Amino acid sequence: MCSPTLAIVGIMVVGSIIQAQGEKDEGAAQQEAANFRAAVASNNVILSERAAQDAEAKGKIEANKRRRLGAQQIGRQRVQLASAGQLVDTGSGLDLNVDTAEVTELDALTLENNAAREAVGFRQQGANFQNDAQFLTLQGKNAAKAADTKAFGTLLTGFGRAGAAGFGG
Repeated sequence: MCSPTLAIVGIMVVGSIIQAQGEKDEGAAQQEAANFRAAVASNNVILSERAAQDAEAKGKIEANKRRRLGAQQIGRQRVQLASAGQLVDTGSGLDLNVDTAEVTELDALTLENNAAREAVGFRQQGANFQNDAQFLTLQGKNAAKAADTKAFGTLLTGFGRAGAAGFGG
């Protein structure tokens, strides 16, 4: 027959093992959650780069569209000047065309610059997501290590108490 002290010692040992396993499972769950959030952040890095590329492409399209409109406007101005009997390649006709071309190019460059600034914002956002991903990965590893350490401490404490109880101390 088993003595009550031996039964208590056995229960303490089993309880310590179960508690230690629970601590390890909790650490593993925290690591899994952190790894998932890190994967989401890594995906957001990709999405941010795609958004940056899209902003740049849209900026180029809008700038080219503005250049085409400017060329059309210069064409209309030349037709109007010629129909009024004015020379289009000298004097005020030339000045009007040059001014229109300069303003058109300035508008186009502004559109490209705004798009580039937007792209920089998306890329900075991507860098922030990358930093988050790295931090979360480390956080998960640290949670697993901390759980292992806590579980080991639980086992040592539980076995120590069980030993003390077994020896009547």
